[in-house]
Amino acid sequence: SSGINAEYGEVVATFILNWSQGWYEYFPHPPVNTLTCVENILNHVDHKHLQHLTSCSHTSKVYCWPLLYTVFSEVFSTSEWMILMDHVLSNEPGFLLCVAVAYLTCSRQVLLNCTSHKDFEYYFHNRSRIPVAGLVRKAYSIWETCPKALHPRSHLAPFTPLVAGDYPIFNKYPEKVVDYQLKERERIHQEELQYIKERQLAEDLKGQTAHLQQQEEVWRREQKMIGEADQQRKQIQLEEENKLAQQRAEALET
Repeated sequence: SSGINAEYGEVVATFILNWSQGWYEYFPHPPVNTLTCVENILNHVDHKHLQHLTSCSHTSKVYCWPLLYTVFSEVFSTSEWMILMDHVLSNEPGFLLCVAVAYLTCSRQVLLNCTSHKDFEYYFHNRSRIPVAGLVRKAYSIWETCPKALHPRSHLAPFTPLVAGDYPIFNKYPEKVVDYQLKERERIHQEELQYIKERQLAEDLKGQTAHLQQQEEVWRREQKMIGEADQQRKQIQLEEENKLAQQRAEALET
């Protein structure tokens, strides 16, 4: 029994180490970098579909993150899910992101008819009618034709097995809120500088205008997600401070 439990634990550790890369960098919030990678690929594969999703004020936190953190277990039956996982686990870690993009493209017609937030949430948390075989074929097609600059392979490390007799150190999570904020501000500052540089180049190279517009869309979506995450963190901090103040007041009264 203990041996079986250890094997289960090693499977989970292997999945976290490889297929969950970057998921905990913004914990407890969604992984901005991972979701941005999915958005960029979807933008390349089906720009109009992404435009529809964003026009409905939905971010990848709504239409992609549920697929990833449940590993598609809510949208497929057990047998279908096992078939899908055979392909996911036998490929490089980044293949999972191509599966997410494939799921969105296969859901195109359904999602084009969805406008409310409630409809979107329901769709990504309930059983789908998408054939898993067709989804896998689409994922392989995206994986093989995705440009190098957008390819998940360019953003994720290759598969790393566990070392026999020991477990790897896992410290890819925000250690301190202050460090997190400083890194975010610096990253945003660097993106702003890059954005300005690209805009200046666009004035001289008219052929780059469309590309820069797409970059601007990606940047704004990312800023929105970061803003929501920061707002939520501030709210949690305020609630904790209020609780502490109340506890102090009660202690003084007694």
